[in-house]
Amino acid sequence: MTRLRTSPAAPANQPTTTHSAWIKTADAAKLIGLSPSCLKNYRLKKKFLIEGIHWVYVNSGRRTILYNVELLSDWVATRADPEQHQRTIEFYLHAQSSKRAKKRGRQR
Repeated sequence: MTRLRTSPAAPANQPTTTHSAWIKTADAAKLIGLSPSCLKNYRLKKKFLIEGIHWVYVNSGRRTILYNVELLSDWVATRADPEQHQRTIEFYLHAQSSKRAKKRGRQR
């Protein structure tokens, strides 16, 4: 399995960015060193990956799935420590809600 590097400047409990990059299934599988079918299994059967957080459907036909690079990478790096990954998710969601509040404030 491919080892993922973390930024030495970022604390271990926080992602290195507050924006999210999304990639297709094949690229996500390569990034974390798993097969696309294994990703699907983690997404649907085992429910390790959460819809709307780790992955999203991008069209009405539900054929295209995009994965959040930041959270998927963190999930792989912290699989042995689910509490750590949960803190990263909470930080990510807080950053996303802060961005939305700032955008809303500018539109007045």
